[in-house]
Amino acid sequence: MAVDLKAARDFVYQNGSLWERALFAHLFQGGSVERVYDCIRPYKNPDNGFGHGFEPDARCPDSNPIALEFLLSMMTTFGIPAGNLLDGTAAWVESVQNEDGTLRNPASLFDYPLAPWWAGWGGQTSPDSIVGNLGSYGLGSPTLRARTAAWADT
Repeated sequence: MAVDLKAARDFVYQNGSLWERALFAHLFQGGSVERVYDCIRPYKNPDNGFGHGFEPDARCPDSNPIALEFLLSMMTTFGIPAGNLLDGTAAWVESVQNEDGTLRNPASLFDYPLAPWWAGWGGQTSPDSIVGNLGSYGLGSPTLRARTAAWADT
């Protein structure tokens, strides 16, 4: 079955966010990766985490693991280089990682629209995808990796 690129483009431009339109342009229309970064940067907080509803199922503006996991999944899936977009992000993850390796979500996560599955799970607490994807970019401290390995062993 042939892909109708015009229909796909029209769908993304009609329904997608600004960063999704920039990603489409980068992947299929020769758009720059710098434009993708420019559209993602507003989701980054001063603490180097991400929030502001980057993951559509969690609308909290504060940095949270859900938003970061979604961002990293998109970047690795579509081969988006880290550039300087992830500067400081591994340190943020380490700052919200408990001794047992789990991740803490901000209490404010539950003050904003949140999909019921995230609310039921208490937010994203598993570090594996986040730490693994950071590692694919050469990011993450030995402490972050060790806590995550200990978490995986439990």
